[in-house]
Amino acid sequence: SEDGRRQLRKVRTFCRSLLPGLQAILHSPLQRAEETAHALFGEAPRGLHGQHIPLVPLQCLIEQTLTEHIEEPGFNVCAGPRRHREARTSSDSLQRRVEQFLDFTWDCQWDCLAVVGHSLWYRALVSMSSVDSEAEVGTLLGNASVWRLTLG
Repeated sequence: SEDGRRQLRKVRTFCRSLLPGLQAILHSPLQRAEETAHALFGEAPRGLHGQHIPLVPLQCLIEQTLTEHIEEPGFNVCAGPRRHREARTSSDSLQRRVEQFLDFTWDCQWDCLAVVGHSLWYRALVSMSSVDSEAEVGTLLGNASVWRLTLG
């Protein structure tokens, strides 16, 4: 949408300023996430010394599967948790995919990554972290949010 493109333009300069330190850009394989990664970082992103930065689609970053949608008690009608910014997932499958992503990031060859995905997936990630307040989860996540996350 035009509103989405406007939101991306607001953060594009900042995202491109990260390129010199990035080693990979991970994204959901869904078309809009891939398009977002290209819009934010360019079609063929380059690092500090001109090296190609790979754009890597990861299946574990997709928004929500039908099974995960159905696993949401009380949410399996009318678009589920997407309708409520402060909603957290109760889907074991979605939580397992977030854990798969965290395992991948710990084991991969890269130390500095950008991740482009979908808000419900990020809400699941944040809700599994140290954020205690459900309201805080909704406040942290806006469309076209950019965060720095340090694992360690």
